[in-house]
Parts: sequence; C-alpha cells; structure tokens
Amino acid sequence: MKKLFTLFTAFVSWLAFANQASAAEITFTVEVPTPTYEVWLVGNFNGWNNGITKMNKVDDTHYTITLDEATFNDGITAATLKYKYLSGPGDWAYVEKNENGGEISDRDYPGAGVTDVVKKWATVYNPNVAPIEKDILIEVYVPKAVKELYVTGWHNGWKSPGSEGTKMTWNEEMSDEGGNEFFLTIHTPDANKTAYKFAAGPSWVYEQDSADLKITDTSADKVYNFMPKFKRIYPGEAALKDVTINVTAPAGTESVYMMGSHFGWDGTSWQAGTKNQDGTFTFVFKFDLIEYKYYNKQDWTGEEKTADGKGVENRKADAQLAVTFNDVIAAWPAPSGVPTLDTDKYTVRVANKTVSVDGITSKFELYDLTGRTIQSVSTVGSFTSTTLNAGVYILRVDGATQKVMIR
Repeated sequence: MKKLFTLFTAFVSWLAFANQASAAEITFTVEVPTPTYEVWLVGNFNGWNNGITKMNKVDDTHYTITLDEATFNDGITAATLKYKYLSGPGDWAYVEKNENGGEISDRDYPGAGVTDVVKKWATVYNPNVAPIEKDILIEVYVPKAVKELYVTGWHNGWKSPGSEGTKMTWNEEMSDEGGNEFFLTIHTPDANKTAYKFAAGPSWVYEQDSADLKITDTSADKVYNFMPKFKRIYPGEAALKDVTINVTAPAGTESVYMMGSHFGWDGTSWQAGTKNQDGTFTFVFKFDLIEYKYYNKQDWTGEEKTADGKGVENRKADAQLAVTFNDVIAAWPAPSGVPTLDTDKYTVRVANKTVSVDGITSKFELYDLTGRTIQSVSTVGSFTSTTLNAGVYILRVDGATQKVMIR
C-alpha cells in the first residue's frame, strides 16, 4: 500500500510539473535609448492599460519581462499579440516613436530570443522630476501665405485645430515680407509632457509637415518656433468653393451621414445628405479640402465598408481640383445585434478624462474607434477607467454599448 501511495504521489507530482511546463511563457526584451529610467509594456494582452505592466531593468539600455500567456486578456496568444512600449506609466505622452518622432504601428510579437528596439520616446519619464504646471507663451514664424494659425497638443487633449482655444494671434509688428508671426499663451499641467503642433488652417488637413514639437526648456516661460512647411495652407473663407458630392448608396439605404475633418472628427456634428428620387444622396457645402467617411446612422458603428466587409480609408475631396464629386458606398456594416446601454440601469459619468460606470454585473470594456481594446475588466458594481486621451470611445458594459466622448 505504501509503495502504491508513493507511486501515486510521484505521478501527481509529475503531472503538476508537466502542466506547469506546458504553460506558455512569453518573454519581451527591448533595447531603449538613453536616458530611460523605466519601461512599461502595454497591449491587447492587458486591455491596453498603460499603467500596469512594468518591465525589469537589465542595464541602462535593456529591459525585459516574462509573462504567462494564461494571464492574457480574452484568449490573446503570442500569434495575436499587439503591443507598444512606454517610458513611463499611465500616460500616452510616454509612448515610443520612430527615429523621426513620428507614430509607429502596434508591434507584433517577433518570437523568443528577439530583442525589440525603441528608437525614440515621445517623452522620457523621469520619476525624480515633479510635474511643472505653468503658462507658456508660444511664438512661431511661418510663411507669408499663412493667414490663420492654430496650435494644439497634449496640453488641451489634442483638440482639432479650429476648436475653442486653439487659434493663435497674428503679431503684425513682428511680421515682415518674409513671413508672419503668431503667438498664443497656453496652460499646461506638466511642461515635461507637453508636445504640440501647428496647423495653417482650422482642420487637421492643414497640420505642419513634421513631427510633434516639445518644450525643451521647462524653466522658460516662452518658446519660439520656426515652422516653414505645412501639408496645406488654408486659403481663407472667401476662397472656399461651393462643392457638390453625389453619393450612390446600397439599395434600401434610408439615410447617409458624413463625418470628417471639417467637423474635427468629433462624432457629434453629423452632416446629413439629401435623398434624391432615384435613391442617391447629395451633399452641398463650401470647403477647401476635406477628409471624410460615410455612415448610415449618426453613430460610429454605421461606418461604410468595402464590398468584402473591411474598413475603408478616409475619402478626400479637394475643391481646388474639382467642385463636383461622385462617390459610391460599397456596403454598410452588418447588423451586430448588440444592444444599446440602458441608462436607467447603468449610470455613466465622464469626468477628469475618465469614464465611470455604476451597476455593472459582469464586465466593463472600452474601445477606441479603430476597435482596439483600451481596457477590459471583469467586475461587479462600479468601475472607473484609466486616464484617457481626448476623443470618442465605445463603452461596452455587460454586452451593451454606448458612445462616450472625452474632451
């Protein structure tokens, strides 16, 4: 009997070891620029929560962490991993950039033994430096053709150029034959994190043709910039043209709405097309250049699709090239059957760049408009999201959805 018990015990121990050995462990290793004080990992495996997965320091330029695949969200595996690195916790101001300071796509897991390389940080987090809240005068010299100038950035949640508080003042005294000078005093909660960019018109289509700018001297009360190039320069309201856009929609379409750069992609000011007797739709309005998409309802979930059900690229209409455009909508999204959030059952609050919900019975989920998971938590009762950037998000609670906006 004792021998049988010993064999059984050994078998159980072996089985436990075998199960442990079969559990997949995934190691992330990254080489970073100096100075770097911390490295944080964020991705679909942790609900894109940018303040919960801190990596271990190997030396001044290398960090690593090993995670158990069993802890990943919603069945994410090494094959479906998407992730990025940050130099600090809880703020996308610390996200990695390419060598020119531009945006990079989400990473795919390269496999065991491969070292990722971060070329540059948007902002280097330094745990030994306290936030610097202050007013900063921004001055900039631009080409003479620029008649209106806007500035937006981390300090205001990256509002669309043309939004309240983004327009700069022309400095006639300091302007000359070579160019115009503009200025605006901004208030930032932390000069260490403040990135910003200029736009030569009231829309993102007029943004500067270069990477974001930074406050390099946080002790200074003003910064001076020279911005020689923009993607496009706004010609002024008097030069806007009356444009007609004719739209052929799928059979049975009752309504077509437009959302685009002329509304700051804010998800609130939907432009309705006029339905014609032949079932087509027409939009007539003044503009210079817009980027846009079509929707079959005043909601992001109604976005047009390709014939095979995929997302479409932003459309573009340039009034300097034509004043009549003819578009064809290939398909609308298939009905999802997802119920709308019952506001009598749930209390939703948006404050301080977070979303709070009361009445949760099983799960809180938050997505951006690309469908990327920002946060996914199984919980009961009340829950408050992580701090968010300005924009529109899709909130899903216990399987029901609602659109929310962070300003």
